[in-house]
Amino acid sequence: MKRFALAATFLVGACNLYFDDGSGHKPPPASGGGGGYSGGSGGAGIDGGSYMADAFDPHGSFDYTEYLNNVYPVLQAECAACHVGGTVAIFGPSIDPASMYSWIIEQPTLSGCGSPASSRLLTKGVHEGPALSASEASAIQQWLLDASADGSIDCVPPPPPSAKLLAEQQFAACETVSGTDITSSGAAQLANLNSDAGTCASCHSPGGPDGLLLGSASAMLASWETQPGLESTFTTQLAPDGVSYQVVFNYALFDAKGTEQANGTGTHPSYVLLKSVYDGMADFVAEIDALGAAGVCPTPGFY
Repeated sequence: MKRFALAATFLVGACNLYFDDGSGHKPPPASGGGGGYSGGSGGAGIDGGSYMADAFDPHGSFDYTEYLNNVYPVLQAECAACHVGGTVAIFGPSIDPASMYSWIIEQPTLSGCGSPASSRLLTKGVHEGPALSASEASAIQQWLLDASADGSIDCVPPPPPSAKLLAEQQFAACETVSGTDITSSGAAQLANLNSDAGTCASCHSPGGPDGLLLGSASAMLASWETQPGLESTFTTQLAPDGVSYQVVFNYALFDAKGTEQANGTGTHPSYVLLKSVYDGMADFVAEIDALGAAGVCPTPGFY
């Protein structure tokens, strides 16, 4: 990210700069009066307020008002319910438009770093939520291009992930297009596994210890599309080619959890990891792997 470190510099004119506080976080566009997006006198936002030029862009830019008018309403209506706050909060903790804006432009997987086609905003497609309409996708793509041209999105794509992380990201991406595989494979049975304190879902819904989210098949799948959720249930191991890695159900972890009390290693309620549950998880992994082999998955990444 660009940073403007100013010591004792006096600025002449209506430039909107900020002092780098060392946090590495861009402040959101400032709101209120001042030099703005339309004619330099402050542009009107969708809520009737006025918006200054980006606090981190000394030349001013139009992309924030474009975001307010064309992008934020779509994200607020169709995405925010699941992706603001909670366990899959890719848009941050707040529905505030400036907060969501900052979260998007600072995450290369969302901003696309000048290549909107790679943004998860456009590659996500149908999941538990709806796919974007053609007009919505076009508006978001145009905004990402304009934000990049304005300098609001100024980032370098992250370095290639490790082989293990890449395997996880590929698996998560394929899960987003897996449809009903979580139920047809039998993997959803994991939520109904019985312990001496009730089903797994009775304690791990919504969320719960170890990052598990087992309230429903759709909740499980959404959780497994995130890194914490995926790693709470799966692990990676060396693939048969001896070079790459593959994601597998973490049988050892779940088996150990069910025997903690008997082995004196913990207090988790006791249960037996049934073969039917293990087979269901193995079948789910196989179906996800098949999607990857078929080349139908979006760009690897967590969702």
